[in-house]
Amino acid sequence: MEQIPKKKKRGGRVLGQTNLRTRALAAQQQAAIKHLAEQLTPDALKSMSSLDVLRICMIQALQSGDLASARAAASELAPFEFARKSVDPAATDIPTDLLPDPEPTPDEEAPANIILG
Repeated sequence: MEQIPKKKKRGGRVLGQTNLRTRALAAQQQAAIKHLAEQLTPDALKSMSSLDVLRICMIQALQSGDLASARAAASELAPFEFARKSVDPAATDIPTDLLPDPEPTPDEEAPANIILG
């Protein structure tokens, strides 16, 4: 039997190494974070809550064009921004003219002109 020659590895990206687009996105995000950190004062950073950080992340992701990150930040932020409202029973009361008829009582008089057919 003949030995089949092995293919030589010719080059390409090393396994585990990021591609150029991923590195460019990471560099863009780092630049946006650095720019944002330069704009915020130390007092503003101390007074920020976790919701403020999520909101800023969402806005920065939208501005940089990273919709997946913006959507993830928005989905984490949404339950806190738009809390579910409890159902108010007074607001859902049925008007009296639309309520079903009450059950008849046994001692109730029959109608005067009954037509039995």
